[in-house]
Amino acid sequence: MFKLTDRFWWPVDLEVPGDGQTVKRRIELEFKRQSQSELDALRESNKSDADICAEVVLGWKGVKGDEDQDLGFTPENLRMLLDEVAGARLTIVATYFDAMLGAARRKNLSGLRGIG
Repeated sequence: MFKLTDRFWWPVDLEVPGDGQTVKRRIELEFKRQSQSELDALRESNKSDADICAEVVLGWKGVKGDEDQDLGFTPENLRMLLDEVAGARLTIVATYFDAMLGAARRKNLSGLRGIG
């Protein structure tokens, strides 16, 4: 049986600097599922990558704070992640559209910030 839900979990690989090298860190984000017309409108909007993240990211797993404790998802914590991890905005937006449309369609998303 095929059942659509209004949200889904997807892995996201962020690259962060660490002791002379870039380290990949995988987190899981809970994304808002959108219809094709909603995705088209989002793609054509003038929203920043940070605004798109705020709209489509609903939760997370695997994000830790300074003292290695789980960092709960809040809009404020999301803004902190987007600010402190260079490139996170672009990576999250690209991953979201890849998940929603499939990586094969990615090359057809010209004009979308963070894609292509």
